[in-house]
Amino acid sequence: MSTEKTEADEPKHANGSPRSKGLELANRAKAMMSGFPSNLEAQIKLRPYGTLGIAGVVGMGAGILLGSRILRSALASAASYAAVELARAYVRTNTAAPR
Repeated sequence: MSTEKTEADEPKHANGSPRSKGLELANRAKAMMSGFPSNLEAQIKLRPYGTLGIAGVVGMGAGILLGSRILRSALASAASYAAVELARAYVRTNTAAPR
C-alpha cells in the first residue's frame, strides 16, 4: 500500500472543485489560536513569529479602532446600546409579574 496522497484523496467542494488552500491556512490558524490563551508562554517559545504576528495585528486593530474619532464613537454607541439592552433584559426577567 502506498502512503502517498492522490488527487482522489483530496477533499472537494460539492460541485467537484478542489478546496482552496485558504481553508488549510484557516484551519492552522484556528488550531494555533485554540490553545493560545491557556498556554501563552509555551506558544511564545514554540512559535515566536506567529505569536508576534498575532500580537501585532491585535495591537494594530486596537490602534486603528481607538485612533479614529468616528470608529471610537461607533464603538461607544454600540457598547452603550448593548448595555441598555442587557439592562432591559435583566429588568424584564426579574420584574415579570407572576400570573
